[in-house]
Amino acid sequence: MNQTDNQFENQDLSQPCNCYDSALIGAMQIDAEGRIQSVNTYFASMLQCTVNDLIGEHWETLLFAEDLKTMQQWWKDLWRTRQPQTIEVRFFSRWKNTAIPTLVSARILPDQGQLLLILQDITEIKAKTEEILSKEKQKYDVLIREIHHRIKNNLQGIVGLLNNERLNHPEVSTLLEAPIRQINSIALIYNLRSRSPDDRIYLCDLVKIATRASQKFGQVPVVTEIPNYTIEVNDGEAVSLTLVINELLFNAIKHSNVADPKVILSVEKTPDCAKIRIRNRYQGEPLSLDMMTGTGLGTGLQLVRSLLPKDHSAQLTFQHEEEEVVAELKLREPLIRFIC
Repeated sequence: MNQTDNQFENQDLSQPCNCYDSALIGAMQIDAEGRIQSVNTYFASMLQCTVNDLIGEHWETLLFAEDLKTMQQWWKDLWRTRQPQTIEVRFFSRWKNTAIPTLVSARILPDQGQLLLILQDITEIKAKTEEILSKEKQKYDVLIREIHHRIKNNLQGIVGLLNNERLNHPEVSTLLEAPIRQINSIALIYNLRSRSPDDRIYLCDLVKIATRASQKFGQVPVVTEIPNYTIEVNDGEAVSLTLVINELLFNAIKHSNVADPKVILSVEKTPDCAKIRIRNRYQGEPLSLDMMTGTGLGTGLQLVRSLLPKDHSAQLTFQHEEEEVVAELKLREPLIRFIC
């Protein structure tokens, strides 16, 4: 039982609201039409007005506009069930132009066909609660960043061990190259998250990370055109998307024209999607790559195909443009979200 329930138990409900004037809580009596019949001075002081200012007013005129629909439904349910009910809403004081968070408990008065509302100003309670939650969130954010930092360190430790194996066993160097590159990409993602103040991953940062990871294993220069778009990546897909971009970049580097070894990566923003385009010089037979069926895909692109979301929020196509092969990855919600 809360404080408002105690007020109901300890008062004579047949008396008007001025019997509550000694209480440090608001009280208001309303008729079936919603008009205020009586109100105590405490509630009037909450709104910084007088009792006479409130008598005859409809209760809806005192509510914060955004809470009106919720309160109207509560009002209907109260009269339908005729059972005591409690709700948290904001009253709006037009006298001091501010919203007041209020805990409201109501009962239908015996034999009067009117409603008694007990109203508790919870402004201070909510402020203290928000302060506590803010401090807890700060602790949580620090903990999460520390976890990400440790994951990054562990992944980099694995990369170090695999690199030692490459040095000690040159015959497996080529086989270890792909997992080292992929694990390093994941480590860079967790490094980014360990430094993020809001634990969010943004597309342009993610693309830069994938580019850095790919360039460690290739001598082909990668030219980037990455504007500073604020496009958030779905948290659960960030690692997979990094690996996809990493594989596409490495594939372009590996198949670049030896005579003109250059890869160009660009990020574009359209009204309905973000586009990542990776272009490389190519001489040879036209490629026949089908991401839907998997036809013509090598091991790296098969991995890409398996990592793409199944909800069609990412679409990958390949095409020839003059002497270039262009991989175009279109990203849509819910994989990404445009912030601005």
